[in-house]
Amino acid sequence: MQPRYECRAFEDSSTRLLPRGTNAFVVDIDFEKRRIAFLAPDSFKVPIGAQRVVLKPIAGNRVLDISVEGKSPIPVFFDLGNGSPLDLFPSYWKPQHLLSNRPHTDSETGGAGGKKPVVVATLRTVSLANFTFHDVPTNFTAEAATTENSLRVKGNLGIPIFNRFHLMTNYAADELYLFPNSKDFSNPFKSPKH
Repeated sequence: MQPRYECRAFEDSSTRLLPRGTNAFVVDIDFEKRRIAFLAPDSFKVPIGAQRVVLKPIAGNRVLDISVEGKSPIPVFFDLGNGSPLDLFPSYWKPQHLLSNRPHTDSETGGAGGKKPVVVATLRTVSLANFTFHDVPTNFTAEAATTENSLRVKGNLGIPIFNRFHLMTNYAADELYLFPNSKDFSNPFKSPKH
């Protein structure tokens, strides 16, 4: 049996901060059951059926690859604190002409840096590992408003994607493991409220 430290009945996973030192644990987050557990990595065994995703450390954060509308994979931040399904940075969406002939609206988004302008549009598909999501509301950030706009990272994947999974992070091994939630996985995304 794996040693566990558990916290139950968390209210809103997007607003809770994990305690310092959690990188030393495998963090097991089950959104459907509203449970988080911290597992000792030396006794952790990858569960059968888990989809493994490589997490790459960049600038103190973790990055993973996604595909937008069937295009080549791009690196995006793994961000359980982002309330949007996906933010795309201008270094990616502008050269790809992703707003050409696509209905969109001007809006604002907020975070630690205050309110910033974004263009909101819906992507037909976004794929993470072997999972594909349809009709994904996406923030297309402005150049001046993007704190992490670089050629290395192209966006930020947020909680409305990740809360569709039971997930486990193993930062010591730079890995993420995903199981789709049976109840919420295929639900349509909510329209953005900016």
